[in-house]
Amino acid sequence: MRFPLTIALAIATALPIPASAQDPVLPEALASMLEEDRALCDDGAFSAAPGTMTEVDLDGDGVKDWLYDRGAIRCDSDLTLYCGTMGCGITTMIGGVTGELLLHAWRVVAEDGQTLLVAPSDNGEARFRWDAAAGAWTLLPEE
Repeated sequence: MRFPLTIALAIATALPIPASAQDPVLPEALASMLEEDRALCDDGAFSAAPGTMTEVDLDGDGVKDWLYDRGAIRCDSDLTLYCGTMGCGITTMIGGVTGELLLHAWRVVAEDGQTLLVAPSDNGEARFRWDAAAGAWTLLPEE
């Protein structure tokens, strides 16, 4: 799928341009999500901070995956458009499969041979592991 020039230019202005031909290119599905989120902003000024799209190994297979953190985008006409009391939308793309979470903050950790997405919770920290068979994030029991 090819984007029309106006969409491609809008995406290019929202994200840093790769420094070299070796830098990864944003997957079309994530570029489309970003453009949909930009359209939701209507008349407001839309901005995407560094870290909006992060390339990181989320499943521990040694291959970089993608994480789209809507907490890093802003619309000055609607400050709660992308985040609410439950958190901000986080979309992950692992091996071409997307997963969704609502989180206030996140970090990636290696723990006991697993790669986990860790987020603050009312009880300390919530730990999520990507379940490739289910194509979804699994909340691990608290220790």
